[in-house]
Amino acid sequence: MDLLTMLEFISVQRHDFLNHLQVISGLVQLNKSDRVIDYIRQVCIDVERLSKVIHLKNPYVAAALLLGNHQAEMHQVVIDFNIQTDFEECAVPAGEMGSVLYEALSRAVNYLASPEISGRRIALSLAESDKKYLCRISFPESPASGTRITRDVLTDMEKLLSPFGGKVGLAVSGGEGEIHIICPRMP
Repeated sequence: MDLLTMLEFISVQRHDFLNHLQVISGLVQLNKSDRVIDYIRQVCIDVERLSKVIHLKNPYVAAALLLGNHQAEMHQVVIDFNIQTDFEECAVPAGEMGSVLYEALSRAVNYLASPEISGRRIALSLAESDKKYLCRISFPESPASGTRITRDVLTDMEKLLSPFGGKVGLAVSGGEGEIHIICPRMP
């Protein structure tokens, strides 16, 4: 997660916003008010999909998820977010947690970027209990792709998390892969 990637993300968001305004303007000029309403509804759905990400209390986690989503969109991979926590009391420092989440999401997106894989969707969930936070990144596993995410790619992430009691793991079964990240809450 670097500044250039963040600036690229902001530039793309600006470009998309201007495109939306041009589409709406064109539909209004063509007197297609019903299509304007449908178009605005669709844009609102897209914006709402990321609203829970934007409101996370940990800005590094929010940035990691936004940039990961941007990368996914560039590879035509859809991320379904299920966010049930704000990550406010995570014992792993914000910067490290953001780096780990971005790396894990990036690995899953790059794996699904292969055109041989169908169902290019990632389910990302963030949840918490009284003692820990849990992030799950689930994706379809395809033998046709010839590539697999292996445990060794998680080593660098584990090095960032372990000093703070965090763990990262990989599970593959039944045609699905899952990267899971477990971090303790602050005492």
